[in-house]
Amino acid sequence: MSSILLPILVASFIGYQLDDLKMKKYDMTNQEGEVLKVQFSKNGKYSCPLSCSLDHYHYAKLNNNAENNNNQDWSVDFSLSNDGFNKYEVNGIEMNSYIACETVKKMPKQSMPVAFHND
Repeated sequence: MSSILLPILVASFIGYQLDDLKMKKYDMTNQEGEVLKVQFSKNGKYSCPLSCSLDHYHYAKLNNNAENNNNQDWSVDFSLSNDGFNKYEVNGIEMNSYIACETVKKMPKQSMPVAFHND
């Protein structure tokens, strides 16, 4: 029994660790109800420029104070509010709520089907 249980526990632990290392994507909602799509780069050094108009999850830098933002890149600032909750701002705009999105595995690219005609 223990010879089966140990590999299952080890596999579960490894799966949990790998899931924790995945890049997290967030849908953050501001006071007007707009949803901003945000993700953080793995090394935390890259962020999309504010001029980025693509419809995708924007890479953003995570700052713990607003002084670190150079106002040209996407950034998420957070601080502890008086009621004990984290207060988030994306590019200086206060967020009302956020939700962590599931990372979607990309389907492998498939080649276009080719029709052969015998003439």
